[in-house]
Amino acid sequence: MVNRWLSLYKNNKVNSIGIFIIVLLTILLGTVFLETNQAMERSMALVSQGETQDFSYLLNITADDLAAAGYDYPTALANKNEVIAENYQIVWEERPFAMVRTAGGKEIFRIYQAERTMDRLYLTAGTLPAVGEMVVDEQYAKRHGLEVGDVFTVSGIDYTLSGRAVFPDQLYPLVDNTGLQYDPGSQAILALCEEDFAQWETAVNSPMAGRFSGGTAEENAKMLERMQEDENFFYVTGAQDNMQIGAAITSQQNMNLIIMGFSMGILGGIALLLVIITITQQIKTEQHNLGVLKAMGYTNIQISAKYLGYFFLILAAAVIGYLVGHLLTGSFYGLQVARFNLPFIKGPINYGNLLVMGVIPAAAITLLAFLTSIMKVRRPALHLIKDINIKKNGITVRRRNKKITDRNYLAGIRKIILFSNLLLFVFILFGGFALGVQIQFAYTTYNMTANISQSVMEGINYQSDVRFIDAVEDRSADNYYFYDRAGKLELADAKESKLYNLLIMGSGDRSLLQLYDSQGAIIDINEEDGLVINRHIALQNGLAIGDLVNFDSGGQVTGVPISNISQSVYGTTIYMGQRAAIERGILDAEEYNGMYSGEAVEFDANEHLAIVQADNLRESLDQSVGMFRVTSIILFMCGLVIGTTIILLSIFGVIANYRKYIAVMKIYGYSDRECSYAAIDGFRLVSMVGFLISIPYTFLLATIMFNIISAGSDMIYPVEFNIPSTLVCFGLTMIITEILIRATKRKITGISFREIMEH
Repeated sequence: MVNRWLSLYKNNKVNSIGIFIIVLLTILLGTVFLETNQAMERSMALVSQGETQDFSYLLNITADDLAAAGYDYPTALANKNEVIAENYQIVWEERPFAMVRTAGGKEIFRIYQAERTMDRLYLTAGTLPAVGEMVVDEQYAKRHGLEVGDVFTVSGIDYTLSGRAVFPDQLYPLVDNTGLQYDPGSQAILALCEEDFAQWETAVNSPMAGRFSGGTAEENAKMLERMQEDENFFYVTGAQDNMQIGAAITSQQNMNLIIMGFSMGILGGIALLLVIITITQQIKTEQHNLGVLKAMGYTNIQISAKYLGYFFLILAAAVIGYLVGHLLTGSFYGLQVARFNLPFIKGPINYGNLLVMGVIPAAAITLLAFLTSIMKVRRPALHLIKDINIKKNGITVRRRNKKITDRNYLAGIRKIILFSNLLLFVFILFGGFALGVQIQFAYTTYNMTANISQSVMEGINYQSDVRFIDAVEDRSADNYYFYDRAGKLELADAKESKLYNLLIMGSGDRSLLQLYDSQGAIIDINEEDGLVINRHIALQNGLAIGDLVNFDSGGQVTGVPISNISQSVYGTTIYMGQRAAIERGILDAEEYNGMYSGEAVEFDANEHLAIVQADNLRESLDQSVGMFRVTSIILFMCGLVIGTTIILLSIFGVIANYRKYIAVMKIYGYSDRECSYAAIDGFRLVSMVGFLISIPYTFLLATIMFNIISAGSDMIYPVEFNIPSTLVCFGLTMIITEILIRATKRKITGISFREIMEH
């Protein structure tokens, strides 16, 4: 039996190599994405052992609350928290922090207190800090080569590093209050002991971390909904919806699952189809010998048993693919968590994954191959020996046979070859489809990342976005001033309100920020009677122009309509003109606490709350989309290899199936070029049709994938049908197909009249 299996591979070298390559790449890709997700789950489970919060919130401290506490804010905060804790059966913990910037604002540090009852730090090295010591976040420490015992200086104060840690409430870190993406090169999260932390000035409105003290998951979910509707809260965000804790990581895992399902589904189908076609071709080639065996008394099962040998070929490819994927998981994980503060917990070889990714698919494909062979050899022995096919030609083939004359003989033969073997026709069609899907999906992903920065930065013509500690008195006509007010946007039919930044735009140089409506016209914010929101906010909340919403800022609720929707795809910022804000009572007078400037403003801690440079925003966007670019390149390379392999094998299949036709044509005096025209060239069009079918499929797939990712982020990842990119992919498919067709034509040269004599 072993010899029969070896002869199986030897007689089908090209197809066997193709099956091996496709299965290996399929399992390798699947393993990398699956085990990266599992590594994320392991890391999340580890950091969650420190009683990770169930939700975060900020309380509305009203004037009555302050009066009852003797106008002492910390007392008012504690009193209200006690009432909230009793009403909702929760435990809470204040999470104050200090913001520290180095001279010039080149480095930003967010400092917390290390002692916590929930969201306890996950130490990757060292211990919690004592007096004079400090813990630094793992990503910053790795980037700067910091180890336990090193001295770290913050604003002139030296601390000894007692440990490196992951902060469970900052897995997708927000260091800078402006919302810039975490950059471990210039931003760090630090933790001090209680005594040292008291030396720093902390935020007045401290966010809170909370946990439910009991109840089932369903009961707690309902309780969270009640809290989100309670006016005593400025906002309440569940951990699973909090970008800093879980939502960003969940989005990444969803993307991994989608890509894994896409790649393994397509590539697994290709591998299965290739095995079936290989067996069909081999049975057709060996049917004389198989007929003799059957005449000698061998059963269908005994004859087909040798095709079970494909199990070992597929299993070997799957095992190697899994092992290589397992080794690459650490590197791929590092790329994906570059924007997360999440440790990598290397796992051992997972035999469960190997079973699911390797053994089971190998067994399933082999079983289908075995059943296919039984179906093919169940014909009577004489039919196999004499090559008698009891199935009549279809009506299409019979009509074409009648139309063949001397003048159109080659064209007629070409049509017969093209349509007489449905399996080969489908395989070549699928080859063009698979190649088209792979390169289009890769191109769409890469093209989308290139468009994100352009879409986000469209209309942003300022150099600096400056936020002041106090209201601005002296104003320059060269700047564009605004009043920044945080608040909840309450929708009539939504279960929860969402926190947004309202920029109330005033006077100044309006060219520094330009928002565009759906027609591409510039929106004059001061001519609008309500809120101007972006396309992302509109889609997430189902809002349209004319809808009425409530804006709640510090307990002051104001009804206001949506007056326009900008084409911006990014952010949680909404806009309003100063005139409309004053008329509706949202703003008391002409005040400004922020401005856009065309100059690079230097940070001054006594004057500025924060400064965001437009260049930094671009860098942050590039960092955010970097993972998609890496993924697109991986998909493109794999797609190129797999698509090329499929088309090459399908053309070889055509030549193998029609060797007799070609031999007869050569006996009649037709040249190699004419034989190629009749046997191969017609399938060029079939491959192109496969590509055309792939266009809507790829667009739908990419849309589904990036819609899921957009739902958990502050940005729309726009997938648009792009004619130039589609034409580029079409041209690439044509070039690859043409090269492969020309490369395989030389096989026709080796076919002679002996093909007839040998059969």
